[in-house]
Amino acid sequence: MCEMRVGDKDKGCFASHASVATASRGEVTIGDLRVGDEVRAAADGVVVWTRVVFTHDHPQPVATLELFVGNAREGDGRERRIELTAPHLIHVLERGGGKRHQSELVAARDIKVGDGVYVVEGGVVKVEMVRDVRVARSHVRYVVTDKDMLLVDGVVATVYSTAAGWVETMPFRVLDRVLPGVFGNTGVKAALMAVLESPLLHVFEKLVNSVSSVSAPPLVRTSELARRLVVPVGVSTI
Repeated sequence: MCEMRVGDKDKGCFASHASVATASRGEVTIGDLRVGDEVRAAADGVVVWTRVVFTHDHPQPVATLELFVGNAREGDGRERRIELTAPHLIHVLERGGGKRHQSELVAARDIKVGDGVYVVEGGVVKVEMVRDVRVARSHVRYVVTDKDMLLVDGVVATVYSTAAGWVETMPFRVLDRVLPGVFGNTGVKAALMAVLESPLLHVFEKLVNSVSSVSAPPLVRTSELARRLVVPVGVSTI
């Protein structure tokens, strides 16, 4: 596993150029997502749609990790690759030396070659192995969805930027439900920009990442997710 310099305040986001599928506009980049878009995701082993609740673009490029997953896609020869920041959480099926395999949420910085991550291919959720991890640098965007999951460049990922898990996104989802359209208000957007770029917030996030256990979203318990997923022959999820 390559080491990353922690010089970008531990932001947890997706690369803005990554691709996602929307219900109304087809395939777009993360940077082109709009609040209200229905985006393809996977939860409990099933492909679903999830609504974009909130987005925030960090103004400067930051260090990222590229996870190269499985082989090239059939038909177009493109590699499946997801690019995100080091603390961003993703579901991983560990394939260590023990007999017991268990799905868990892991920060991108801790994912190793040979770990299994969840992908969607032909409408089926399955496990593919990470074959390479590389350091990169990109503009990134923070995205919150109502199901806390996304399908980014074919790879299933949470929207969590810290180890607080679903607790991190809950305030956004509650505000969206209580005050529909609140995140489209110019004043609210300016206030949130100041908060999300605050050095104090990033210090707090680093502290959370260092001491907190990861919280799985209430609707997607990791053990249940692993149990329901379609996995390659020979991979146990018990």
